Amino acid sequence: MREFTKSILSTPLSALQDLTDSLISSNSGMGGAQEQISDMIQAVLQASDDIQRDFVDMGFRLFGPESWTPSGLARATADLSARMAEGMRYADPSSEGVAAWRELGNKVEIFRLVKYLKSRIPIPEGRFDLHEFVDKCYHLGAFPALWAIEGLGHDYAHSFRPYTDNTRGLLTDPSLDNLTARSFTMLHAGMGLGFAQELLEGATQSTPASEVRQKLELIIRLCRQNSRPGYEGASMESLGLFTRNWRRKLMKVADEQLLAFDEDAAAYFWRGAGRALFFQPVNFVPLYGSIGNAIRMSKQESPHELARRNTMAGVAWGFTVVNMEQPEIMEALLSQHGDALLGQDAFTNGVVSSIIMRQDTTPDAPFIKDFIEHTPDTSKPQLEEHWDTIVRKPAEEALRKFYPVLRDHHRLGEVFRYQSLSRLVESLAG
Repeated sequence: MREFTKSILSTPLSALQDLTDSLISSNSGMGGAQEQISDMIQAVLQASDDIQRDFVDMGFRLFGPESWTPSGLARATADLSARMAEGMRYADPSSEGVAAWRELGNKVEIFRLVKYLKSRIPIPEGRFDLHEFVDKCYHLGAFPALWAIEGLGHDYAHSFRPYTDNTRGLLTDPSLDNLTARSFTMLHAGMGLGFAQELLEGATQSTPASEVRQKLELIIRLCRQNSRPGYEGASMESLGLFTRNWRRKLMKVADEQLLAFDEDAAAYFWRGAGRALFFQPVNFVPLYGSIGNAIRMSKQESPHELARRNTMAGVAWGFTVVNMEQPEIMEALLSQHGDALLGQDAFTNGVVSSIIMRQDTTPDAPFIKDFIEHTPDTSKPQLEEHWDTIVRKPAEEALRKFYPVLRDHHRLGEVFRYQSLSRLVESLAG
């Protein structure tokens, strides 16, 4: 049945590719608008494999053995209903429908920022002065600086290839002591991404587990011995981001091996995987993906509780940081899913962690305060309660109590995994 479904889907997906090529060619004179159309379509086409796989799995659940029991049929029907409800947000003319399209626009804008970053900040081949380019990244503005700094960390790490056990001090060299501290978290995230990309290059599902373990052990060692104390987590989290995005078939063996030799690294790994889920191309597709689908994916792909909590926190991190300038997008999410999210402390952890990271990275950005203090629709008392419980109160406590302690003790890398920040801060302050 799976092969039959794939054959049915292959024709419209091929047709979409042909249509895309035609549109891009015929609109070649449209300048910036044409580029935006092209980037949007490219993001959708990158999702085709995920969409195809998901439709096959959904069909199998609806018509296969899983649906031959009342409970199995109920689960499959509920999944389909949830997807339809999520997709219909884009056809809703109310504020929630507008928020859905704004969220999509924000994702595309990040996609474009990352894609064209090097044209705005041309980084030379080989070694370069990190101070100079950190300043250039911040000149882009508070909102894009975060992704620019992460990309800079990636390119800086790549200038030190090939990596061996003797690769040390990338971000701990004394010459970097006067580097602005607000760049540290995302420089480390970019560095970890560079390590993962280089060392997992060529690894496939058929690579022996022992070889995968050797690669993972070296990546974790590199993260630890090249990170400033307290920022190791920011670099290790990117291993999960890279693996879920570009080496998906390694997820199972990577999880097994990381749990065998470093459970903390496994937690960071799954938090990064959650961040990857939010940015999956399939979740760019109107009427199909978005945040509701990312949350479902985080539950379906998590093999155990440590993975579930961290992937959920990673999804929440991505959703919050991308949409922080437009709090009405979070409001729309809570209006639709607030009851379910009230019991998800991992989601709130991701929201809070992203706000802590944002405060440290761009402390003068006014949109942080505006986001936290946003007043949702006053005609919906339950929505106000959801905002207070999931966003405002936890965020205010985090900035007042948690962030100063984590900053002063140089432990900001800890927010790149799910854990009780209150217990962590109590242990540091005590």
